[in-house]
Amino acid sequence: MFIPYRAEVEVQVEPISNFIVISLTFLFFLFVYSGSRAIDPYVLDGYNASLFFHGFMHGNLSHILGNMYYLFLFGNVICSRIGNATYPFIYFCLIFISGIVHVVFDGAPAIGASGAVNGIIGIYLFLYPKTKINCAWTLIWAWGKKFRVSAYWLIGFWFLKDLYGAFESNAPIAYVAHLGGLFSGILAGWLMYENNWVKRQSDEPNLLQVLGFR
Repeated sequence: MFIPYRAEVEVQVEPISNFIVISLTFLFFLFVYSGSRAIDPYVLDGYNASLFFHGFMHGNLSHILGNMYYLFLFGNVICSRIGNATYPFIYFCLIFISGIVHVVFDGAPAIGASGAVNGIIGIYLFLYPKTKINCAWTLIWAWGKKFRVSAYWLIGFWFLKDLYGAFESNAPIAYVAHLGGLFSGILAGWLMYENNWVKRQSDEPNLLQVLGFR
């Protein structure tokens, strides 16, 4: 349909931690699929170590490329604004929390960083809801045409897709983990904002302000 390619939020500090997270995820994927280790221990299947490791395992190349693309797009901004020291801790917490939500409300075996990536997107949504996201159409009749949309409209669309998928779709996609990650990210964004843990500019309204609650 379309793909976002640039978030119009200034990256103020080199997001080294996000580059490291992305690199480690690719290395983990290659290590397991090289045959060096069995996949089973990294499949999310209960309250065990898989709550953490499932976020580094992916089903195939397109799965990991998609997740890491969105982590690069949104994670660079968040890493830049909260700092390279804090970012990995937040990201690993989002893997863990989205995994717990999936185990509680779904329970099917799952792998992938989608829940944590949605958590990073949730942080972005809370902190920068009115910023513009540049997108390009991928449909044949509109190939290459570009448009800009506010973050809260784009992420809201993704939320509705995941909500529909959680209730109506039989596809092997961890929609519940997506939703758990998104709302965990929104909560994390609120906590960071309230405790002044994030670099912001005075003209950047947060999600509560946009919704009229502040």
